[in-house]
Amino acid sequence: MQNPLRDKLESAALRLDDFLDAAMALGPRENILLSAALDIAQAIEMLNQD
Repeated sequence: MQNPLRDKLESAALRLDDFLDAAMALGPRENILLSAALDIAQAIEMLNQD
């Protein structure tokens, strides 16, 4: 059975990754997104430890 929380986190991480790949240069807003992506990646790791 799929974990809905894990699915949401993975979806958000993929969208952030796609956005950052398309960004030409990193500014303050992109750095905020990078921080959010890192938080999501860490949350996914925590879920995978279960």
